[in-house]
Amino acid sequence: MGAYQFPPEQATSQYGLTLQQTITSSGAVTVPSNVTQVFAVLVGGGGGGAAATSTTTGGGGGAGGVIAGWTSPSATCTIGAGGTGSSANTTTVAGSGGTTFFGSLAAGGGSGGANNANTSPTAYFGGA
Repeated sequence: MGAYQFPPEQATSQYGLTLQQTITSSGAVTVPSNVTQVFAVLVGGGGGGAAATSTTTGGGGGAGGVIAGWTSPSATCTIGAGGTGSSANTTTVAGSGGTTFFGSLAAGGGSGGANNANTSPTAYFGGA
């Protein structure tokens, strides 16, 4: 599942916490049985960007949400996927990013960017 990482510049936080595991894909998580609480930082998937045409622009996707806090360890972790981009010359909005879950924590995904075809004004904002 995730890779154990101990980068020297991030090995210990100002609060005395040490990075133990980085999880980059959904699945099972192994936590020692004597651990009753973990401090986790979660990031939701970013929103997809909207396509542009030769005369208009499309907005970028919004960033995934971030949450950090203490939680009881969970046997699984779900990593929110990034949103899909939209196609040019359509009125669809790009896909939103997925939510990341671990224990009692959840980090929401970013919204998809707005597409711009056949609509006024000709510039659109990104997702939130």
